[in-house]
Amino acid sequence: MKRMKKIAIVVFALSAMMLLASCTPPKLLIAQHFEGEKAVLYILEKTGETVGEGEESQELYHYLVRVCDYGADGKPTNCQTTKVLEHVYPHNTAN
Repeated sequence: MKRMKKIAIVVFALSAMMLLASCTPPKLLIAQHFEGEKAVLYILEKTGETVGEGEESQELYHYLVRVCDYGADGKPTNCQTTKVLEHVYPHNTAN
């Protein structure tokens, strides 16, 4: 019985690891606006990579723009995502 329990735990752990590995990277919505019947979203997507070492390290992101049509029902359709920049780190450039 104990052996079956150990096997079940190992199978569960492996399944969880595979599920986490197949998930899409976290995305952060940083801005959004509407132009007529279209919505434009600006998104940062984590790459899982960093540059620098220790306290100086910075996470890298991809910068995406997503444009969606909105119908009369208010639901997004015909969405298209474009990767504008790759492997960048966000920082405030506005003064």
